[in-house]
Amino acid sequence: MKRLWSMVLAGVFIVSAVGATTASAEPQKLKEIRFGCSGGGYGKPFSIYLVGLVLAKGALEKEFEPDGIKINWTVFKGAGPAINEAFANGLLDIGAYGDFPAIISRAGGVRHHLISTSYKRTSAYIAVPKDSNAKSIADLRGKKIGISKGTTSQLVFNNLIKSQGLQEKDFRLINLSGQDGDNALSGGEIDALFGSTNLLKLRNQGLARLIWSTGDKGVPDDWKAFGQVVVLDRFSKEHPEIIQRIMNVYVQTAYWASLPENRQEVLRLMAMTGTPLAFYKEDLEGREVKEIIDPLLDPFAVQHYKNAVAFAKERGFIRKEFDVDEWVDRSYLNAALKAQGLEDFWPPHDVDGNINVK
Repeated sequence: MKRLWSMVLAGVFIVSAVGATTASAEPQKLKEIRFGCSGGGYGKPFSIYLVGLVLAKGALEKEFEPDGIKINWTVFKGAGPAINEAFANGLLDIGAYGDFPAIISRAGGVRHHLISTSYKRTSAYIAVPKDSNAKSIADLRGKKIGISKGTTSQLVFNNLIKSQGLQEKDFRLINLSGQDGDNALSGGEIDALFGSTNLLKLRNQGLARLIWSTGDKGVPDDWKAFGQVVVLDRFSKEHPEIIQRIMNVYVQTAYWASLPENRQEVLRLMAMTGTPLAFYKEDLEGREVKEIIDPLLDPFAVQHYKNAVAFAKERGFIRKEFDVDEWVDRSYLNAALKAQGLEDFWPPHDVDGNINVK
């Protein structure tokens, strides 16, 4: 009898143990999505272009509210380097930021995949004090230049100086961004500032003069800034259906933003970053929003990243290159485009940036 009772207890223990193991193996319900993006340099918690529009419209919140899933946004004033640090410390699931810091992160061992671009071919400018004699980047050799290091701006800047036979060591680069950079230039603390649409404001205030822009004749499209969405491998493997829903929202928002009738509203929302609406209008004059908010990972985009990886290795920003083709994952984007009938809405570009007419 004692032996029988011992066997019963043992059976109960085994069943309980198996049940506990099975329960613990079941994935826990997702409660939040930790999303990081760069922006907020002027005290406003918003980003720019596609990710900024998704944030401003509350599009992801509307998508996941019925599931009780919270979208935990962090807009990093420290831009790409701060997002890389958050990824490395396990504080983010998804990030939307510039090409250069994402490349540094991937080369440094953070396992994430590129699932969509968030902007392409955006502008950059170089401004000098209004009384400066500098007319070109060559005139700034040995001078103090403010630039946001570790961001896509640094990659654009390096493409420019390489074309002139120069390197970073030929300048005194000061790590500045946002309002800090504007104040340093207008206060005479630096000899030039490398930035974006914020420099148009300094020009209009009579505090600076522009000497170069990516909009100048002859500047290749590949030099211009690119941004993208990357997702941690761990998160995408555990929640592929969540990533698909996020990409569905992204494509839907990109389509809305690309329609000419929505242009003014798009610019208004982008101005929530703190840069006046008038300067976004000037910056995008003669250009369609559609060509900038283009999510395609087409041959031109992939080649841009390959060029950027090779350049980062050549200049010592990363120790070794990685396979960009393996980094790119088009599956979520392609599914979203197909589901919404947008497979032919954005024309793909070939490796040289020319529209690839089917």
